[in-house]
Amino acid sequence: MQTVATLHEPTTEELDAALLVTLAELWECGKIHLFLLDADQLEQSRELWASPDEYVCCISRQRGKSYWAVVECVCLALRKPGASIKYAAGTQKAVRAIIEPLMREILATCPESLKPSFDSVRSVWTWPNGSELTCAGVDNGHYESLRGTKADLVVRDEAGFFEAADWDSIDAVLAPQLLTTGGMSLIVSSPPESPAHPFHRRFLSAVAASRGKHRSIHGHPRLTREQVALFLAREARARGMTPEEYEASSHFRREYLAEFVTEETRAAVPAWTVEAAKELVRVVERPAHFDWYSSVDPGFGDPHAGLAGWWWFEQQALVIEHEFELRGGNTQQMAEAFKAMEREAWGANEYQGKLRGASDWKDLPEWLKSAVSATAPRQPLLRVGDNDSLVLADLAQLHGIAVLPTRKDEKHLAVNDLDIMVRARKLYVHPRCVRLIEQLYGTTWNSRRSGWERTAKDHGDLLDNAVYLVRNVRRHLDPRPKLPDNWRSTPATTAGVAAARKMFGLR
Repeated sequence: MQTVATLHEPTTEELDAALLVTLAELWECGKIHLFLLDADQLEQSRELWASPDEYVCCISRQRGKSYWAVVECVCLALRKPGASIKYAAGTQKAVRAIIEPLMREILATCPESLKPSFDSVRSVWTWPNGSELTCAGVDNGHYESLRGTKADLVVRDEAGFFEAADWDSIDAVLAPQLLTTGGMSLIVSSPPESPAHPFHRRFLSAVAASRGKHRSIHGHPRLTREQVALFLAREARARGMTPEEYEASSHFRREYLAEFVTEETRAAVPAWTVEAAKELVRVVERPAHFDWYSSVDPGFGDPHAGLAGWWWFEQQALVIEHEFELRGGNTQQMAEAFKAMEREAWGANEYQGKLRGASDWKDLPEWLKSAVSATAPRQPLLRVGDNDSLVLADLAQLHGIAVLPTRKDEKHLAVNDLDIMVRARKLYVHPRCVRLIEQLYGTTWNSRRSGWERTAKDHGDLLDNAVYLVRNVRRHLDPRPKLPDNWRSTPATTAGVAAARKMFGLR
């Protein structure tokens, strides 16, 4: 079987010969890319068809990504009679506003005998040789209209802006259509607003296989350096910035350098940058006296997750040392994972539903009142969790884990408190907490800022746990033992001073 990948790889000789033939002849043989594309796009074209493996491009704005992708579709439709081509755009609106005008532009010089007919209701172009190009936005489930038995080319345009939670479903619709045709998969986009988006992982996988292409605004084949500089200066003025300020912004780095950076306006914790992480991801030596805290976020549908850390009273800082994440599993399995985390953190071995800090809690639920006890274990001082009373009651009554339900109102203010701690370098994370670190980098607000943007991998569950801890730590509770009331009447001795200094963790 002749595969699509063998049909098109223009050589230098072909490029030279193209100068000697007419446009009509180029249309006839399906090689219109030779006069429609710039040198950089022609290089992408050669790389695309050099191998049947998926080709992924991360390209800045204003470099003609969609134009190039549509040209490739038209060329294949002309070259291979009966070709089936599927084109997934970000939204149905984009099909109307971008793809349809591009098709009109590209077909402007096409001989009438070779022009496709267009079904505007279905967004399908059909060529006289039987080839079809079907376009659809993937928003609101419209990707279902791209289903079919086979495809010779599948294009995902601006894939970094597909809803992350839909990525796997879109893949399930499109990928199987290439199995029997030896067809090609092309994914092209500028970077998404969060590196946690699936497009980032897909691009890195393609780069590892030498099938990934990165292009920034610099080195633009159709613009001079002076034109690029003027364009960027205009963009800076539109945002009330100097060119230097704009070039340091996440918007410029993402949109025009094609870097994977979190958009500041959508980032859950914008202060958590690479520079901040260099200072805050480290092993902190524990002082002689401190209080442990732990948190849990049951996730039926999302992962169960929890954190364990301690409050550094002298520095007024939170140190997070342990995490757990459990995908799937019932309450029993979640309780076992939670206990395993606490055993690793401070050697917890007693679960009788008691909690030392519960006595200070106002309005304890009925099922937690037994947690108040003078014989509660020394650690942790508090456990806090999502305020799902049924799950927390099960943890207390069936598994002996007393967890106080946290407040969850005004989430944006609580998240801002965490961000302030990061800026002040008052939140430390142990290097072993890799999933929390990922979520500090990549979690973003949804468009309504009512919760986290959901991705195929994450829903910010460990970040929620960190917010619970920040909300509930007893910042002004000194964990160091108190001196007896009559300590001033006791003569100071060298041994006594040494004992006191040891008691307070002093050298």
